[in-house]
Amino acid sequence: MILNWVVLTLLAAVHDDDVVNEHGGDRGRHARVPPMRGYRYLRGIGAGKFVRSGTFPAGGYLWSLRFYPGGDGGSSSSSLECSFHADFMAKGASTKACFTIGLVNQADGSTRWEPTTPLIALSTAGHGSPSARITVRRSKVENFAVLRGDRVTVVCVVGVVRKPRVSAAAEPVSRVKVPPPDLPECLGRLLDDGVETDVTVHMGDKTFAAHKIVLAMRSPVFHGSSTGQ
Repeated sequence: MILNWVVLTLLAAVHDDDVVNEHGGDRGRHARVPPMRGYRYLRGIGAGKFVRSGTFPAGGYLWSLRFYPGGDGGSSSSSLECSFHADFMAKGASTKACFTIGLVNQADGSTRWEPTTPLIALSTAGHGSPSARITVRRSKVENFAVLRGDRVTVVCVVGVVRKPRVSAAAEPVSRVKVPPPDLPECLGRLLDDGVETDVTVHMGDKTFAAHKIVLAMRSPVFHGSSTGQ
């Protein structure tokens, strides 16, 4: 997963003509945020209207964040909430991402983080929604430490899931040479060379050095004598 973050400073905000109404109008989804008026003006633009950040890269894609100060007007929207919509701006693509909204404390510069969303499937190719909805309680946005000088600063962290890149290795990963399947020959050489023998077998006037474990493996008699059974 790749994480990118963008800082949005909701300074003053917009002229009436720059407000975009989600439910109609031919202005589409574009809005600019010139430094004209402050958060108090945004607070009163009404439900379903938003201001938008510029596009920013994350995980190899472009994204944009919409802010609905009065809520997005959806069926699950509450007057006690502000809404953020993270828009997937890539054309004809699909991905999965999670989002974390942070509100910057204007007094000490720290950030108050909201819970990270689960992974959300996003698509501009007809395989899902192109936007992820995140809600924040209005009281948090308008907290005296966050809202100062008619200004709110929002941090949006985007975590994007990308497919692993697998390439053929130039050489085998393991460089251990695998021995040939000649175990009987190896055991025969051990016997002939007398290496690591640990038992002596007497047959008449002849003596043979051998390996107890091999005898026990091959002969029930020797197995019984070596184990006491």
